Amino acid sequence: SQIGYEFFGLAFDWAKNATVVASAGDPQRVAKTFYIDYSIEEENSKSDVVFDRIMALLANGNPIDGIGFQSHFGGTPNFASIAANWQRFQDSPIQEMAISELDVFQTECTVSGFYDNQAAIYASIAGLFKSYSKFRYFTTWGLSDKYSW
Repeated sequence: SQIGYEFFGLAFDWAKNATVVASAGDPQRVAKTFYIDYSIEEENSKSDVVFDRIMALLANGNPIDGIGFQSHFGGTPNFASIAANWQRFQDSPIQEMAISELDVFQTECTVSGFYDNQAAIYASIAGLFKSYSKFRYFTTWGLSDKYSW
């Protein structure tokens, strides 16, 4: 037959239970469970659905420790929208937040301004990241722009 929305809760339950068993009773070795997704950095319909579902799963007692933002920016992001979205996760029962992937790809920049613009976006995201106490992890994506997207 079929499995639906309840699968999300079951998946987090199974993952957490597996790490508890594998840790041999050592709470320091129990893995954290994160929901990680793309296009949820800014306030939008997808981030609204993700936020609502995670809050429902947490209310149901499912073990979700954190939220991860796969952040692939082309052009200049809407920093105000990102800040508002991250704030709602900061204010929620979620324990930790992560930038699980970050890359800034620029398609229409002059050679002289390309790296400066890219660096400014990375710096702005990093500065915003430091504004939220629940952020614990910051991972960049790709070895260089040559190998990213």
